[in-house]
Amino acid sequence: PLASLMVRASYGTGFMAPSLTDVHAADSYGFPSFTDKTACERDKTAGVDDPGTCKSTQYLVKKSGNKNLKEEKSKSMNIGFMIQPSPLFGIGLDMWRVDMTNVVGIDYDDLMEAEHDGIDVSKHGIIITRDSKGNISEIEAPLQNLASRETAGIDLSLNASTPKMKFGTFGLRIEHAMLQFFREQGFPGVGKVDKLDERSLPKWKNNITLGYGIANSEVEMTARTIPGQKKTVEKEGRLSAHTEVDAVYSYDTSWKGTVTVGGTNVLGKDPPLDSSDPQAMLDGSLYDQVGRTFYVGYKQTF
Repeated sequence: PLASLMVRASYGTGFMAPSLTDVHAADSYGFPSFTDKTACERDKTAGVDDPGTCKSTQYLVKKSGNKNLKEEKSKSMNIGFMIQPSPLFGIGLDMWRVDMTNVVGIDYDDLMEAEHDGIDVSKHGIIITRDSKGNISEIEAPLQNLASRETAGIDLSLNASTPKMKFGTFGLRIEHAMLQFFREQGFPGVGKVDKLDERSLPKWKNNITLGYGIANSEVEMTARTIPGQKKTVEKEGRLSAHTEVDAVYSYDTSWKGTVTVGGTNVLGKDPPLDSSDPQAMLDGSLYDQVGRTFYVGYKQTF
């Protein structure tokens, strides 16, 4: 109805066939971290003060491929709009949802929940071996289509800039992504649980970029923020919010070249560490362990 308004919507289905590696992988061993709920409840019932079995611990897991894996399936939908009343200002909003079934993988905390609730996990090809004290000595867990997931969120974007002036141009860009829910069943029978705000699943992420350009030069600074989340052991508190600042300067030469100098995490902020999970204190899926870095680049256009 308006030249400055664009409305968009989509619906799709998809599938992903298992990889050859997942199908034919040889036996391998790993040490994922999770909490043995059965042992934890046993020790608490026995009156053990602050039992170590109630903390996330690494356990020996034997993994292998599976020739009977099925394809992962998904349904996705999206609706949103973009409005740009002026070349200097625009705002967009998208609402989306993705449902996945037959997801390859096992959430070991959900596996422990299933075992504790009396579900026969061996029906799903999982073998849990315990020693004479009742502690886990080994888990055999071939790859299987055991997980399912429902996620939904809202993405917001805003772009604004000043008109070109003799002393330069200023710009602002905001990108905000918010999850509404992250429901996952990591093992059959435990039911879907909204894991939003658990470790690795922040409720939102936000980027704010300020820019300034004059003549052939342009500089941008971006603040990237991740909010706090629950620690692996929730009773030990929360991880703090974390913001890193990136900066970049670019110069366009008279011979169609562009020189770029920049840095990521220029303030050298250290990411939050989860003291409740000593074997995996840093969440590499959210935070960069490298820290402050600088770079120089050059691009030539012919």
